[in-house]
Amino acid sequence: MRVNFIKINFIFLKMVKIINEIEIKNLEDKNVAFVTFIGNYIGNTEVFHNLFNKLFSWAEPKRLLKDTEFIASYQDDPKTTPPEELKLELCMIVPENTEVDGEIQKRVLPGGEYAVARFELEGPQEYGPA
Repeated sequence: MRVNFIKINFIFLKMVKIINEIEIKNLEDKNVAFVTFIGNYIGNTEVFHNLFNKLFSWAEPKRLLKDTEFIASYQDDPKTTPPEELKLELCMIVPENTEVDGEIQKRVLPGGEYAVARFELEGPQEYGPA
């Protein structure tokens, strides 16, 4: 059995409100629109602000913000990847027929078994440890 998961920093867990415990779930494919950042995002709240701003500015006029889900997809392990090569994708679930433009890209996140949990950040200062 292959389980997809995100490595969780336990210092981070002490700083945020855990909405539900980590559990293994079988998820279906998800159509997502996303923006990408390559570089050192660790501790840089401006990166997250800019990514959310780009995605919201694109999605709001298309009325895609209601009843959606946002996913931060960290593509690299910061312990083994040089900071300037780290890749982050901020995604939101969109209908299959959604058209994208500019910096917004679209793809399917593959279904499968994932470790899933929800956390609530209390402020932008917590993006760094996350």
